[in-house]
Amino acid sequence: MQGIRCPWDVVIDTALDEEKRRQVAHGATVGVIRRGSQAGSLLAVHGARAIQPNGLEMVRVMSSHVGMPNYIGVLHVPGGVDQRRAIWFESFNEMHHLMDLVLVGRAVDVVTQPVRFEWRFPRRGLREHTPDALVALRDGRLLLVDVTRAEKLRTDPRLGAILTLTAETCRAIGWEYQVRTELPAQRCRNLRFLWGDFGRETVPDETVRMTGQSAGRVRVADIEAALACPDARRRVLAAMASGQLFVDLDQPLAPWSPVYGTPPREAPPWLMQV
Repeated sequence: MQGIRCPWDVVIDTALDEEKRRQVAHGATVGVIRRGSQAGSLLAVHGARAIQPNGLEMVRVMSSHVGMPNYIGVLHVPGGVDQRRAIWFESFNEMHHLMDLVLVGRAVDVVTQPVRFEWRFPRRGLREHTPDALVALRDGRLLLVDVTRAEKLRTDPRLGAILTLTAETCRAIGWEYQVRTELPAQRCRNLRFLWGDFGRETVPDETVRMTGQSAGRVRVADIEAALACPDARRRVLAAMASGQLFVDLDQPLAPWSPVYGTPPREAPPWLMQV
């Protein structure tokens, strides 16, 4: 970012004013690095509508340092049709949300640190933000995601202003936008447990139909017994990881867990309204 940083009181005031917020968002610059390119590109909002995750590299690579409070790592995720790619995450909180987006949200393409938004405030300077992930969903929608902590969101009005401007910019582009806070500990355990089975051989279609017709009366052990094969447990877990069968991930996963043929309706407390 080149230029004077806009004072935070102006940023917050703009985010709270619908007309000012829309004006700044529609005038945003979207910075990207296309795959295979050594240089970045700057796009207007309307030019960003053709972006797809599999055409992007990260615009910012995080680095570790002594004493940092979070953990940086690499996760292998879908990278388009029948493809995989390795992406960086910068906290366990972010890692679990990326897993949730793949296993539950049915993401088919994911890139982290995908774009840099730069906003110009008339005669007052600039502010920028690099969201955490851009996700292509199975139905073709694009979802931009930011992951943060609930406490920080409650106590930092500067963060709230930046996320509000990001949401408005996504509306201008045509993307959906989510702000996610910490997942329940049990859900994190289940996501890690199922992650290793993503993409493995799963159960037959008739088992899925039977489960859907039974509306939660079928248990994990019932499906294993119906399969009657040595790797029945593994195939059931792979079906959960691949979105054929569904369980309540906020509860312990056990042989007596109810299994559904469609996702249970959720009102996730970790999804914040922006």
